[in-house]
Amino acid sequence: MWCMRAFLLTAVMPVFLAPTTQVIEWQTVLTDDAIPGWEPKEGAAEDSWVVKDGVLMCTGKALGRDGSISDWGRAWIGTKADYTDFILDFEFKLSPGGNSGVFLRAPAPPADGRPSYKQGHPTFHGMEIQLLDDYADKYKKLATPANYCGSLYLIAAPAKRVTRPAGQWNHMRVTADGDHVVVELNGRKIVDADGKSHPEILKRSRRGPVGFQNHGTPLWFRNVKLADLTKDRAKGTDGKAKACEQRAPGKMVFSHIGIVTAEKKPGERFVPATRVWVTDFQNHPYHVEWLRYEPDSPVSGPVREMPHVAYEVDSIKAAAKGMKELLAPFEAGIAVVGFYQTDDGAVVEFMEMKEKSGAP
Repeated sequence: MWCMRAFLLTAVMPVFLAPTTQVIEWQTVLTDDAIPGWEPKEGAAEDSWVVKDGVLMCTGKALGRDGSISDWGRAWIGTKADYTDFILDFEFKLSPGGNSGVFLRAPAPPADGRPSYKQGHPTFHGMEIQLLDDYADKYKKLATPANYCGSLYLIAAPAKRVTRPAGQWNHMRVTADGDHVVVELNGRKIVDADGKSHPEILKRSRRGPVGFQNHGTPLWFRNVKLADLTKDRAKGTDGKAKACEQRAPGKMVFSHIGIVTAEKKPGERFVPATRVWVTDFQNHPYHVEWLRYEPDSPVSGPVREMPHVAYEVDSIKAAAKGMKELLAPFEAGIAVVGFYQTDDGAVVEFMEMKEKSGAP
């Protein structure tokens, strides 16, 4: 277990894109019990941040916390290095009523270490992407939509409300490229803002550390990776960076791996439409979904006999173009799903997520 001081070498993972896109070199931020290249910032208590088994936890503790705006900008954890253009990709899980944020290009703190509206605050002089339990009663009627989860805090509201409830893992990718900020949450682009559409961005810090806020509530992070676009360009790649790996036709975001089993698994739930017991892949560290079919299940063939890989997509029709249909799209809780087979026999599930209406 890591508490503030451990140090290990950072793993580097290159991702090669199609010829027309930039090569993105990812740095894997978390090891099993350390977060190399990152450090606790102003006001962090010894046990404010803990790493164990590849998960970074904010305990919510801080030195001298009094609930003032100064404390919002203290006790956070961030990179030792400064960044200008970058991509931060991670999963996060909030506690009920949880509140946190992602700090982008945080400015240097004032001499007294007490950030304020006037000087050195990561939220108001850098930028913050809000992380919030939108489902909590106290956050159902916020003053502005630019306060909700995924917003560029007080600057740009999320176009869609796609946050999962507290206790479930969410996937977020933040791209800061010049004055252009893009936020993707659970496979949906929810913020796409620049200095022209949101001039406030032009007033904020242009360079600084990247990190996670301690707002006094527990939360967890895993699978954190960071790409320095400025360095990638310096290696000889021209053109505007694109924050997407090489993918099959149509935009896809990995969701989970489905594995068929004959054994009962803890926490499995029954799906009447297909008469199958399934586990919640969001609660599995490697996003594995176990499926146990009843003998009278109408599902047959490769879907029932083989493992599958699942992706969230904007359009099942577009993603599945040219593929063999194994199971036509059907309603499955928060998504419409369909199963298809590639030319080499792999089984793929496409998930078209439903929009939330009204309050989350």
